[in-house]
Amino acid sequence: MKKLIQNILFLVLLSLFINCKPKLNSNESDLKRVWMLVEFQNFKKEDFIKNKAQLNFTNLKNPSANMGCNQISFEIELKQKTIKFINIRSTRMFCENGMELENKFLKSINQYNFYAVEGQKLILTTSKKEKMIFVAQDWD
Repeated sequence: MKKLIQNILFLVLLSLFINCKPKLNSNESDLKRVWMLVEFQNFKKEDFIKNKAQLNFTNLKNPSANMGCNQISFEIELKQKTIKFINIRSTRMFCENGMELENKFLKSINQYNFYAVEGQKLILTTSKKEKMIFVAQDWD
């Protein structure tokens, strides 16, 4: 009987240990997609489409972006509704078209420190309430 109780206790503890692995919160799992830029500063939607401007959050440990020319990589820190872009780096090719969008994106991305996923939209916001809006690439 004592051995049976020990085995049951062992199985309960093992079950608790297995189920305690860290999980992404629902907001983080909602982020794991490719996001197409649709609103940023005074740029037009045509600029975003022409440049295929996007954030790639499919791997949150290795996120990236492209605003039409260079590959942009960075790290992100997520806490509840806040996001922090750090270690931002970019390749250094010159492209005739799209550099204005890319340069403004690079200059300002670290100022966007709040995020919200609303349906198929990702909204990044600064403390001054400036917004950058993305739509999920896989959304029809």
